[in-house]
Amino acid sequence: GAINKPITGTVTKGSYTFTPRDVIADALGKVYFYLPDTGGYNNNLTGKNTQLAPSAPTAFSVTTSSITLRAISGAEYRKGDGLWQTSPTFNELMPGTGYVFYARLAETNTLEKSPASAASAVIRTLDAPTVSLDKTSISLTVGKSETLTATVSPANAANKKITWSSTNVNIAAVSASGVITAMGEGEAGITVTAEDGGNTATCWVTVSVASDAPHVKLDKYSIYLLVGKSETLTATVTPSSAPNKSLTWRSSNTGVATVSAEGVVTAVGAGESTITVTAYGGRIATCLVQTGRYVTGIELDKTTLDLYVGETATITATITPQDAPIKGVSWSASGMSNTPIGVTWRNQEYGGLVLTVTATEVGNCTLWARTADGGRTATCAVRVHPRFAPGAQTLADDIMAATGLSAVVTGNN
Repeated sequence: GAINKPITGTVTKGSYTFTPRDVIADALGKVYFYLPDTGGYNNNLTGKNTQLAPSAPTAFSVTTSSITLRAISGAEYRKGDGLWQTSPTFNELMPGTGYVFYARLAETNTLEKSPASAASAVIRTLDAPTVSLDKTSISLTVGKSETLTATVSPANAANKKITWSSTNVNIAAVSASGVITAMGEGEAGITVTAEDGGNTATCWVTVSVASDAPHVKLDKYSIYLLVGKSETLTATVTPSSAPNKSLTWRSSNTGVATVSAEGVVTAVGAGESTITVTAYGGRIATCLVQTGRYVTGIELDKTTLDLYVGETATITATITPQDAPIKGVSWSASGMSNTPIGVTWRNQEYGGLVLTVTATEVGNCTLWARTADGGRTATCAVRVHPRFAPGAQTLADDIMAATGLSAVVTGNN
């Protein structure tokens, strides 16, 4: 028989508060709580009733990338060993792939969550639609067009949207309806892609120039421009009797140089770009454009230089910015009516300019370096000192001759 009144006072379990008359215990001491909303006793310590597992879920709708299960009132759903979710829809699935699902009844204020259901039957997403083209290769001459026809299978595919692309729009361009236009000589791939699943098909397009297409020639094959400057290229179409002399201009790097419809090239950044002019029919001519920035400064590695008569030294000039195309420097000397310093200079391989200075007789002067671009200047003060002893070759020879010492030692004892 039951043992009455196993508690004194009140006890709270879950959302319920129990008094002694609501609680009983059996002979083994197991405690049961009376739940007024069910009219019976429950031995769950939370004070909630248990629920039986629902039936295995079944499919309600399926696409290539999603599965929606038939809804079960108050249920949660799980794909394989994944996490439980309240929505019966599972997205971002692989096309043509089978999955199993589980369901359980969710916990409520009065009910425990149920055990998981048995596994559903394998539910497969739809296979991704395939796409094909009516041609796998075509040949066109510049300026001509042709339409490709794409077919999406199966015919009842829910999503039959497609997109078009070209591997090189300067050779062959394609419209949203599959119309190919030959733009320039070469080969390009035209690809159609099914939106649902991403399957593709490709047609290779070979573009050639018609034998009777007019020729075009530019007056310059290469030019140098400072950033911000412009120069006009002149194109000549032959024969002069060509019925269509229209031209199109293009820059390979518009971050370096742009070109107008009239052939005006403008340097907008430092670097290289190729300007291409195309005549009607597809023949082309090109001009290499190299650009740089104005010289903004010059710096010498020495600002003062002391020499003895007969000695030689070098002074190196560095131009900024480093990408300045014109790095020429002119040298001059000032400070004496008859400068006693012979100078020669040469280009240095990695940017600056080197001046070789030879002291010929005692005196002082200032050497000036002036940039060819912008006239920026830098100076070095040169002082030429006499030898103490005739025939001395170095400063040490001079000191020994002046002091009578055979060696000079410096440093701490």
